[in-house]
Amino acid sequence: MRRSQVHALRYALVTTALYAVGSLGAVAQTPPPQPGSLQLPALHVQGDPSDEAFETPAAVTTVQPDRLLPGADTNRLLDSVPGVAAAGFASQPGISVNMRGMEGFGRVNMMVEGVRQNFRPQGHEGGSFAYVDPNFIAGIDVERGAVTGRGGMGALVGAVNFRLLDVEDILRPGQNVGGRATAMTGSNGYQWNTSLVSAARLGNGVSVLGGFSGRENSQYKNGDGVTVPNTEQSQRSGIARINWQPNEEHRISFLANVYENRFTSNFYDQNIQSNLTQLSYRYRPVGNPLVDLDAAVSWNQIRMNNYLTEAGAFSAVASGRRIVNNAYQGHASNTSRFALGSVGVNWEYGLQYASDNTTSRKSGVNGDGSLDLFGAYSRATFSQGIFSFTQGLRYDHFALNGSGSANPALGPVPVTGPFTTNASEGRVSPRFTLAVQALSWLQPYVSYGWAFRPPTIAETMYSGPHTAGGASTFYPNPFLRPETSQGWEVGANILRRNVFTDGDRLRFKLAYFDNDVEDLINMVSIRGTVGRTAYSYSFYDNVPGKSRLRGVELEGGYDMGVAYVNLNYTNTNITYADGADHSFLPRNNLLVDAGVRLLERSLTIGGRVRTIGRTQSFVTTGATSPIPAYTTVDLYASYRPIERLTLFVNATNIGNTVYTVPAAETIGGGRGATVIGGATFTF
Repeated sequence: MRRSQVHALRYALVTTALYAVGSLGAVAQTPPPQPGSLQLPALHVQGDPSDEAFETPAAVTTVQPDRLLPGADTNRLLDSVPGVAAAGFASQPGISVNMRGMEGFGRVNMMVEGVRQNFRPQGHEGGSFAYVDPNFIAGIDVERGAVTGRGGMGALVGAVNFRLLDVEDILRPGQNVGGRATAMTGSNGYQWNTSLVSAARLGNGVSVLGGFSGRENSQYKNGDGVTVPNTEQSQRSGIARINWQPNEEHRISFLANVYENRFTSNFYDQNIQSNLTQLSYRYRPVGNPLVDLDAAVSWNQIRMNNYLTEAGAFSAVASGRRIVNNAYQGHASNTSRFALGSVGVNWEYGLQYASDNTTSRKSGVNGDGSLDLFGAYSRATFSQGIFSFTQGLRYDHFALNGSGSANPALGPVPVTGPFTTNASEGRVSPRFTLAVQALSWLQPYVSYGWAFRPPTIAETMYSGPHTAGGASTFYPNPFLRPETSQGWEVGANILRRNVFTDGDRLRFKLAYFDNDVEDLINMVSIRGTVGRTAYSYSFYDNVPGKSRLRGVELEGGYDMGVAYVNLNYTNTNITYADGADHSFLPRNNLLVDAGVRLLERSLTIGGRVRTIGRTQSFVTTGATSPIPAYTTVDLYASYRPIERLTLFVNATNIGNTVYTVPAAETIGGGRGATVIGGATFTF
């Protein structure tokens, strides 16, 4: 551990201990508060929930469901978030989130309802994927940079959580039984998409929710009218919840979510099934601001089965391949709110555990193993007057275990023959943020933080021949070291109402980040000749030196009720330690979304212009090729003729632009002009 990090750790531990002792002393000397008598300085003024991100001194974004185009592909879910891209392959329905130029292997902690998604199959169209049905999404929470809260365990550059529907998202206040039915169809391979979700309050604090969703797509065409192969899918999913809230202090919830999809990717016909269950408990005692307890245990299993090849042939090597990832996790956290004299304190602290276990059959280059993570965190915000100081502290520990046998080698590789890995390490990662409410509508802030990511099973156990005869072979590396990151973030929030007219709203969020990443894990390839025998070996290894991530993120807009405009812009500059360009995402991208609301806001008409900068193709073997910049235009409209019925239509890429989805292997595989229309009925 470096001297600067030791000093930072020492300061964080000492100040946390002092504040904790002081707070306990203050609480002990204060008479028990009467209901409604304790008035603490507010940390955020939360009127509209969508404003919360613009009142938080950090690079956070919340995507509300109304920002999502109905029926859109999963790689378009995060279009409205700066610094983030949902990289993906045309043939792959899973979502892989890139943040600030980094993705894969847990660098971004992807979660569904707070449950970590650890499925990381290797191959030409492999990667780190989360499988979620957009019809069940209640919102998306994004944290960029070092995360010291619950989502930060083992994450290097941030976290994304896809929240799922709950009873309150379906039933209106005072309604005991209700539901939502949606049906849509479209052009360019978009056959149909339907969902039905219903909920009920049964009395005695019991409420339930259940839903089903299905989607069928055939192969679509790109902007030139060329069919993009392997873009069909057949998806089914379901969701169920049971909540018991006997009084306003206690709430117990059980969630089950099943996602299944049949598609063709990585040269094979595949079936993916994701099973998620979670049991959670919330305790908020009335009149006791020191206790806000949240605990949960969960199990998530993702199974992949390969069948015939994309040409319909049997493969002795891969037909029958099965990869199963079982993930167990649990957490317990509490938030205490109290005052130290005139200083308001909001202190969140908790413990976490997660287990990631992968087993396989006919695994190819995918290895078996287990990864256990333990985390403890504390995040305290101290507010006085116009100033607030947030002190975050994480401790993460990992233990990775696995064994196997690597092929013989003619050149230098990490290991050959039988091998075992038993790697473990722990690290402290603090973060400090100072914010000033300079004006009622302006909040600048500055932050410095550390982050830590352990190597994964997929990187460590990556092993096996690529072609018959072993001319190109992949090797495991049981000696991988964790990646670390540290750096600055400087930003500002602008939130102002009644700017030009009564009830209008101006919101902007600006951030500049500058991070150094050490021991970055990347694919290394060596080639040579021994006698007349040529060899090509690849394996994951730590890149010596520092890789630097810099960039600017801007999001926000203006809304006057009858009209609105929103935008987000990202500029990212990455310098890798080895001098190579490993970035497959554009350096610049811009999205502008504008529209009007007419007929007493029952009719909305809008459009989006998206400009993506030039980049390079993603390949797992061979050389990259340049990808030019492109611009696409989308139009959308919705109309509510009666209170419970909404009709909608959206047209994406109306100019039939030919483009390549960033970080995808299929050149020119972007979807051409597509029109999707449908209706939603609530009851």
